[in-house]
Amino acid sequence: MKIFSLNFQDQEMEHEYQKEITSIYKNYQKTQKWIVLPLVVFQISIKIMREDWLLLTVLLLCSLLYALNLKCTSSSNRYFKDLLLFMSLVLYNFFFPYNSVFQKKELQLQTYSLDGYFQALTILALMNTLSYSKKQLILVVIFTFQITIFRNPNIQLWEQVVLHIFELCIYIHYCYCFENFRRKVFIQANTQKILEDNIQTYNDIESFIISYNPPKNKLILMQKNRQQQITEQIQDEFIDKIRNTKVSSYDSKRRFTQFTSQEVLENQANMTLENFLFYEFTNKKKYIMHLIHQSESNNSYLLKGFLYQESYTIKVVKIYQEKPCALVLLIENKKDNVIDQLNLRNKIAMKALDQIGDVFREYVKPSLISFQWIYNNKQKIKNIVFINKLLRKVNSNLLKCYNDFSNIQDYFSINKEFQRCLIQKFDIKEFIEQIQQHVVRYFGDDKGIFFTIDCKIPDTYVRQDQRQLKQLFLNLFFFILEKQSGSKNSHPNYVHITLVQEKDESNQQMSIKIRIDYEGHHLSKAAINSLPIINPQTIGELKHNSQKAFDLLLPISLLIIRKIGPHDKLTLKQNRMNRNFMEFQIFNALEENYHLLPIISFYPKDNILTTSSLAKHYSEYFDQVPIVQLNSIQEF
Repeated sequence: MKIFSLNFQDQEMEHEYQKEITSIYKNYQKTQKWIVLPLVVFQISIKIMREDWLLLTVLLLCSLLYALNLKCTSSSNRYFKDLLLFMSLVLYNFFFPYNSVFQKKELQLQTYSLDGYFQALTILALMNTLSYSKKQLILVVIFTFQITIFRNPNIQLWEQVVLHIFELCIYIHYCYCFENFRRKVFIQANTQKILEDNIQTYNDIESFIISYNPPKNKLILMQKNRQQQITEQIQDEFIDKIRNTKVSSYDSKRRFTQFTSQEVLENQANMTLENFLFYEFTNKKKYIMHLIHQSESNNSYLLKGFLYQESYTIKVVKIYQEKPCALVLLIENKKDNVIDQLNLRNKIAMKALDQIGDVFREYVKPSLISFQWIYNNKQKIKNIVFINKLLRKVNSNLLKCYNDFSNIQDYFSINKEFQRCLIQKFDIKEFIEQIQQHVVRYFGDDKGIFFTIDCKIPDTYVRQDQRQLKQLFLNLFFFILEKQSGSKNSHPNYVHITLVQEKDESNQQMSIKIRIDYEGHHLSKAAINSLPIINPQTIGELKHNSQKAFDLLLPISLLIIRKIGPHDKLTLKQNRMNRNFMEFQIFNALEENYHLLPIISFYPKDNILTTSSLAKHYSEYFDQVPIVQLNSIQEF
């Protein structure tokens, strides 16, 4: 800090300090004005009754300056605001000197001493909103005018000057010490704030200050971390968090593994953090004694918590502000969570390896056996027709193998190699026809699979990523036909593809709407919800992928649609006649500089728009029954 002005050397810190002090003084002046207003009205009334028009004019001018000072609320007008208050205080202290000089009245020292005393108190109260240097300036100006115009003639001038200078120095010393103290407190508080913010950020700690409202029987969030302005949305999110956090007694010697956390989550008899805080605020400790260790103090508790299958250490500390409050610290147990995440990622990787093994066993191994047979019988001319048919089948099998392997590779490199793009110009109609031939050969020419194309676009040449567009069509065709090929129905499978040119309204680019009509199996709501999550982050998402089938046909298709098209949605309509269709859009010309945000926790269920006209079943009815959460056995 500077020696005389006490300003901080750092301009940013000085700005933050002035901003904080200004905020405090604004609240101070809101109540102060209701005290000053009656005083001004009283003095104006007195001056009117005495017909003291000169002092009335000065008083009205001071009142106007003070009112303008209160009206200036913007922080950019700080200096103008201070100037108005400075002028108002100086003019107010000239009342009696001007009364003495211009009206030639004898001074009643005893009356003036009483008036001057309370006048000084008023001036000091109003001066407290100014900075230390401005206070000094006002005191010097007031002292100079008072000692020059209004002094006691019975006492020598030098004696009065010395006496009043000492009295003035006493108050200046008080102001200096008080300002120095306030700035040191601000430095300490600012340092503590930076320290707490860094500790919370580094250790992933969330802090909440909570109070209890007995009339509403509700927990009220007063502060979240450093945020004191609590909106209704933040309050609702906090209630949802403590309502879903299961708590148990803390044991530092025991590591809560995934099995333990799952056991806690499935046991509905466990207490939530909301119940724990409610019992603590209402002095019903008998319900939480099984969670409290005897060694803990009466003002703090250490608990173990589980929120959405993630482990937390919870510290609850009782504090007292304007009313009893509780400080809740949520500390994520990174070690436990990382171990659980690694175990789940290992399970997902093993599922992917098993699927790769199945692909090689079902497609690569038969292809190698077929190649060996072809090599052994290449000299027999009578087998040429069968060899050509076998080669086409091998080609289709290897194409299916490569497509499945590409899906698995894209799942693990969704934000790396998947984002790369090689744009080529080609005829999309001929391109789809070639894919159709491979699909028919894969399922067999005798399976009754028929493709038709209705191309309604004027120019069939497009600029697209040919490899990923081929992967998209293969995924959708295999998804449509794989279930049907394994069913007992022997009727033909018709797949009709419609291409329509459209102009996308969001980015004003030309796009192609692709609609695939087919007669196939229905995709239930449960099947959509069980699709793998792409790039899962939380333990719950990883657990979902480790427990559900590793079917990547639709999830990877949605990501390709997101990459090469204007939208990331796939419309899927199903009806009771087994006549369904899929619909999506791709760009007519994909730009090379078209980049998307990285994929994080991509849920396929949120990007499949289903419009179903199927008849309702009992299972679907039970899916729609609202879930009612009960907080205690008594509510049940």
